[in-house]
Amino acid sequence: KRISCIERVCSICSCSIPCQTRVSNPQPQKQLFDDDDDSFDIQDTSWAAPYFFGMAIFTFLVFSTQFYNGGIPDISTRTFKTVSSRRSHRIIPDPPSGIKLPPEISSSYEDVGNLPLSITDTPVYWHVPRSAGTTMKLVLSMCMGRVAATEQGAGHQLDEQLEILNLPHGNYLNVDVTTPLGLKRAKEMGLIQSNLADVIVTPLVRHTADLFNENHKGRLFTIFRHPVERMISLYYFLQMPDREVG
Repeated sequence: KRISCIERVCSICSCSIPCQTRVSNPQPQKQLFDDDDDSFDIQDTSWAAPYFFGMAIFTFLVFSTQFYNGGIPDISTRTFKTVSSRRSHRIIPDPPSGIKLPPEISSSYEDVGNLPLSITDTPVYWHVPRSAGTTMKLVLSMCMGRVAATEQGAGHQLDEQLEILNLPHGNYLNVDVTTPLGLKRAKEMGLIQSNLADVIVTPLVRHTADLFNENHKGRLFTIFRHPVERMISLYYFLQMPDREVG
């Protein structure tokens, strides 16, 4: 038997999701776990998905706390600058020399070190394929109860105004922010200005930047996976006959 690991993952944030069980023919294990498939072999790797996802959440919380309270030392360069905030002085490491962000990115997304957060800032989860993106969407929408703008809005192109879709697996907006055309429509409908989206989940960081302006900035966050493991996961994913398209 293979059991959805979403129930185990969501136990971290104290929510309850009905466990979906399906029976499949035993097959040789090909990899440790497949994050976006959200399933794993209980006999061998039942600890893997919740363990690594829990570590990712823990690391994110620790780093966020450190940035807010005092900064994280840059071990490689040992160069820092002090930035004043409403509550304290924080030490922010300088970026590596010669690296510059594209203008549309730097003008649309707020620097992670600029605190406090503004009520007009919108979190943007950069969905890197095969890197726990499906799990993160379910945690944000189901466990945390956030209204998310994802691909769930596909099929509502004829809707004339923004609406919240109450689906069995969470609350989503009726826009598709995973395609350039969908993002253009979301901008025309005033997605950011409406303040309906608690979080945006998209793989198109540069296209999404066009949604923001001086008064409404995005706050990027993501989960990265080892590139070799990600390619192995993608290799087996593409062999699945019933895989998701996109």
